[in-house]
Amino acid sequence: MGSVSTNVGTNACTKKFLMVGKCGSGKSSIIKIIAPNFKFPVQNIKLNSNICYLMSYFLFGNYHSDHFQMFCKDITGLIFVLDSSCIYADVKYYLDLFMKQQEVQKSKILILANKCDLENAMTKDQIYEELNLESYKGQLLLQMCSTITKQGIKEGIKWLTG
Repeated sequence: MGSVSTNVGTNACTKKFLMVGKCGSGKSSIIKIIAPNFKFPVQNIKLNSNICYLMSYFLFGNYHSDHFQMFCKDITGLIFVLDSSCIYADVKYYLDLFMKQQEVQKSKILILANKCDLENAMTKDQIYEELNLESYKGQLLLQMCSTITKQGIKEGIKWLTG
């Protein structure tokens, strides 16, 4: 994945990314691939020559949109991780909550559809339609990926940090 370092100072950050997703979607596995020494829930890391502040946040329960504002403040990009083998209504609910935030609307949005290697995984077109992604404005990439095969993760992060 190029140069990855977790020993960078807080003042050196050039980009701030927020990674969110439901429990079991693959956030931790993705982080282990892109930054093996990451200390949860936040840390400065180096991705593709960019020093980044990465914050990982687990979604569960029913939160109101104002709860998410503090996590979205000053972000450069949102990494929304989902399990492509089982997309439930609450995934759309959480995605909508984040997409309504002004900070998110101004940033790049990477949707990592993990577990695409499973037999029952939805296709990219099915996910695009299920989540109504054409309704979102701005820079958005739906990237199919697998933490088992490492397919798609590098490409998605390269697009996000570019």
